[in-house]
Amino acid sequence: MKKRVFRIMAVMLTAALILATPVALSACSGKDGAQRYSAGDETTLGNWKIKPASVEFSNSLGIGNNLSTTTDEGTLYGIVKLTVTNTGEEDDFFAGMLEIEGELVIRLICDGEQYKASLTLNTEDDLISYKIAPGETKDGFLAFLVPSKAADAGEILLKISLGDKTVEYNLGK
Repeated sequence: MKKRVFRIMAVMLTAALILATPVALSACSGKDGAQRYSAGDETTLGNWKIKPASVEFSNSLGIGNNLSTTTDEGTLYGIVKLTVTNTGEEDDFFAGMLEIEGELVIRLICDGEQYKASLTLNTEDDLISYKIAPGETKDGFLAFLVPSKAADAGEILLKISLGDKTVEYNLGK
């Protein structure tokens, strides 16, 4: 009888330890409770599937027809490449210049400093100025005008919010 009680207690203790042990997931929580993902992870937020690939910093940005635009001295473009899919039922812009309730709010965060996306003249690949049909997947970019020091940031995040839900992608270095 004592052996059986000890076995049952051992099984219960083992089960309790397994349930209490944190499990490593692809996502973890950021400082403000945002779900944190890595570049290359696909998530869903509202009517969008979002998959950021990378960030690069440059003082120029191609705008089509072999033309480019350059930044002023001391600034760079933080260019985030990503793939988005409109899972909604209407044509929609992935990102807008204005922050409107019910729309995505997007920021590039470099060592805690937040930057808004910039409108570029590239109408084919800039996800701010491209209307996406329902079910359509689009590869493109968002450009953020940042100080040159942002290129040397230790932590680079893409933060996307919709209402009270926020996801962050660690774009690293």
